[in-house]
Order: sequence, then structure tokens, then C-alpha cells
Amino acid sequence: MSLSLQELVVERTADEQLEKSLKSLQGIGYTQRTGFSPGTVTLEGTPTSDFTMKVKVIATGNLGAGTYQYSTDGGQTYSATSTIPAGGTTSLGGTGLTLVFADGPVGGGDSFRAGDIFSIDVRRSTLPVTSWQVGSTPRTLLENDAVALVELRSLVGLMARGGLLLEAKSDWLTLLASQLYKVDRAAGVTAQGYVRLDDTASGGPHTITANQLWFGTPGGKRFNNTTGFTLAQGSFVVIPVQAESPGAEWNVAVGEINQMVSVLPGVAVSNPIYSNGTWLTRSGSNDESDESLIARCQSRWPQLSQGATDQVYTTWAKEADSSVTRTRVAASGTAEGTVDILLAGTSGPVSPATVAAVESYILPKKPLTVAVSVQSATGVNVTVTATVYVRSGYQASAQTEGTANVERLLRELDIGSVLYVNNIIEELSTPQGVRNVVLSAPVADVALSSTQVATLTLNLTFQVV
Repeated sequence: MSLSLQELVVERTADEQLEKSLKSLQGIGYTQRTGFSPGTVTLEGTPTSDFTMKVKVIATGNLGAGTYQYSTDGGQTYSATSTIPAGGTTSLGGTGLTLVFADGPVGGGDSFRAGDIFSIDVRRSTLPVTSWQVGSTPRTLLENDAVALVELRSLVGLMARGGLLLEAKSDWLTLLASQLYKVDRAAGVTAQGYVRLDDTASGGPHTITANQLWFGTPGGKRFNNTTGFTLAQGSFVVIPVQAESPGAEWNVAVGEINQMVSVLPGVAVSNPIYSNGTWLTRSGSNDESDESLIARCQSRWPQLSQGATDQVYTTWAKEADSSVTRTRVAASGTAEGTVDILLAGTSGPVSPATVAAVESYILPKKPLTVAVSVQSATGVNVTVTATVYVRSGYQASAQTEGTANVERLLRELDIGSVLYVNNIIEELSTPQGVRNVVLSAPVADVALSSTQVATLTLNLTFQVV
């Protein structure tokens, strides 16, 4: 059994590093391990002589089960075989030291594996590090060294993980995907749509240039006009706007943009339905997640085949338009030789422009003998109504986290899948301080058809108990 990368590149805190550095100054060196045991062997105490300690595992096992021998002459001779103490410590008479065993994080009864050897150099020390007080100059210098060593060790761990697809994260994953897999992380998309301005005070006409006005929501999300226009006296105008930044959180609900951030006396703003039940013409999206980028890198291998698999069509769809976050690819049930590709984004159905972009991207790449039908999934609204009972002092954080949890659950729900009531309750119960969740709607699991994707309406009440 081999070790995972997490076991090989173990994170260490500054306090742990300081303890090891202090022990080293007392004459106890770092443990060098030969083999793959996830358990650890260290020494405590003050050495009375100079030697190299070796601990050899004889029989595989955890504390109280495995056996070992030890040597104080660098491995020339060994002690009799003993059982690894259940308490983890045993005194080594005449050396001034105590041998300390600790099980590894893996479990399975093999923290210490037969044949593995732990080596520790020990030296008599005349440096009285045990008397260094907190705040003293030598201890402070050593604490600074400990912090630097921890940061170096963390960087080494990041570099090691950065070379492995399933371990790399964030910018390291972006670099690996680009250089090794020739896959670039999709950047976040800025939400766009239409708002309505009403000259309620008949103070017009108002002539506005592009990017002059800002509009907002009660939650602080801001939107900017993208074109110039004139608002006639006592009239209204519908204008295109875009979000201040990329991100799915700017896909606000109809009616939520109701604040004039820029001063324009007597003018009111709203975002009523513009088309297809939404004010949006393009949904915003976050930068592609690590999980999605890893999946696209893995799908590079099917793309090397002579045909096109569902993974390949999914990859092409996401490459064509980054607002596509979910797909369903299947052979058509009505037209022989046709592949149906259904698309969805973070907030549900995608726009006609996105469908057209995906279709244009895929058509030149598909096999000649296959027809492709690209469509947006049909949105099915799911209203989540619940009362969440929280302890005093946790209401705000529970509301923020619980709302985000349910939104993420719907955002990641596959086209044509099932939304389980238990999953909704679990997401609302996760935040700290939540005591109980009473879900009023939906009353049963929501099964979507093969062409449907869920959209969300939240009606949550947080009550302090």
C-alpha cells in the first residue's frame, strides 16, 4: 500500500516547527524514514551521548500491535523484538531519551510497516534551550526561522500538488491545465440585461451618455448603462445594462434592481421581465471551478478518439461559451443519427445567443455522419419555502450560508436529474447555530424530465430560538 500525496507532503504549523527546532538544538535531530509507514517515530528528552538511533519495524501494525527493534549504534546491533507500546512511549534506559510512536492518519492497522526504518541523530548539547523564555532574543529568532521554514514547506507542497491533476488547485491548476493539457480556465462572464427608467417627476428630458449611470440592489450589487439614451419628460425608457463584475451572484431576481446609485432626480429604476421570464439577456458566471477544469482536462483523452463521445460534446459546449456550466448529451429518441445537446447555465436555461454560439462551434468539429441538435434546457421553477430555527447570535451568518448552500445545490443540479428534499434540508441545516429546519415546499422530491433544468425561488424565514 502506497502513501497519498497528502501524507508525503504533510503540512506543519509554526508551533510544530518551533518544537522541532528546539529539539534539534537540544541535540535531537529530525526523523529520517526509509519506507512508507504513515506512522511517526520521534525522541524526547536530553541525550547523554552522541549516537544514531535506528528503529526497525519487524511486524506491521498500529500502536499496541506492531513490533520493533531499536539500535543505538547506527544499526550495527539491535535490541530484542518488542511490541510497539499501546500508549506510544517507552523509556530507553541509559540514553536520557524516550521513544515516541504515533499512528498515522490512514488507519487500516498498518501505521508501521514491516521493514521500514526510522533514523534519528542525537548529540549531547550544552545549549540550555529549555531556559529560553517567551519573548527572549534567541527564542524570537528561532520563532521567525520556524515561520520561514513552514512557509517554505507549504510552498514545496503546493509545487508538488501543482504537478498532479487531481491535487492541483487554484492558480497551480490553471497553469497545469494550460501547459500540459492545452486547456484554459474559462473566465467569469458579466451579467447583462435590461432595466426600465421612469421619469416619475416629469423632470426630463434627460440625455445620458454610455456608462454614466449606476443602478443597484438592496444587497449592494451595481449595474452600469452600456449605451447612451434620452429619457423624455414624463416618459420611460428601457436600456441595456451590465454588472459591475463577472459572477453568478449578479444574476439577481426580477424587481431587485430598484435603487438609483447615480443621482438623477425624479427618476426611478426597475428590472421587470424583458423576455422569456427574465430581465437578463446574458447570465453572469464565476470563473470556472477547479472541479470543472479538472473534468475538462480529463476529457482530453476521449477527444483523441476517432469518434465523439458525450464528454467530447460537453467539452466543446463549454469551450464555445463559458456561460454553459451543465449539459446533457444523448442520442435523439426521434431522429436517427442525431445527437441532442441540452445546455444550462448557473441560473438555469441559456440564451438563444449561447445556443447559437455552441452550435456554430460544434458543427465544424462533429463527425460527418452525425447530425447535432443544440437546445437550451427548459427551466422549471422550484420554490423552496422553509423556516430555519437558529440559536441567538447566529441568525445573520446562518441566513447567508444557508441561502448560498441552496443556491449552489440548484446551480449544480444536472439537467434531467432529481432534486431531493433531504438534500435541501441538509444544506439549510449545515450552518453553525441551526437547530431545526421545517420545509414547507417542495413537499416531495422534484423529478425533472430529460429536457428540464431547475430554477430557484427562495422563501426562507430564519427564526431565533
